[in-house]
This record gives sequence, structure tokens and C-alpha cells, in this order.
Amino acid sequence: SAPYEPPENPELVVDTSSQTPEESLAVILGYLESNGYLSV
Repeated sequence: SAPYEPPENPELVVDTSSQTPEESLAVILGYLESNGYLSV
């Protein structure tokens, strides 16, 4: 199989090494809401 290649321009970056799971979730939910994928 091919080696993992990170995307050049990701739409979302979640730095789990410096965030709690709750902070990471807030980043993801904020992205989804601000881009119209989720209405809260």
C-alpha cells in the first residue's frame, strides 16, 4: 500500500497534541457549523 501523504491544503487542522478532546470537538463543530454542514 502507498505511504500516508498529508494533504497540502487541508480545510481543517485539529492539533490533538495540544488540545483536550473537548477543545478538539469544539474546533470540529465550529468548522462544520460555519461551513453550513451542521446547524446547531
